[in-house]
Amino acid sequence: MKSKYFFCYDPRLKRFLIANNHGRIITHALHNKTKRPFWLFENDDNLDNGIKKYREYIEQSKVI
Repeated sequence: MKSKYFFCYDPRLKRFLIANNHGRIITHALHNKTKRPFWLFENDDNLDNGIKKYREYIEQSKVI
């Protein structure tokens, strides 16, 4: 079963999703144990498409 929320710990992914209108941040906080920042998104098809596009972009960047 797909989770209703997506926890994003990658600031580059977060910026990509926001800049390309693939999601809206519900909240942001620090992880209790690691103290790393994270951003919480509602998981939907638009977000899934954005993550897929980000991964494709990263793979294309490595080819150069």
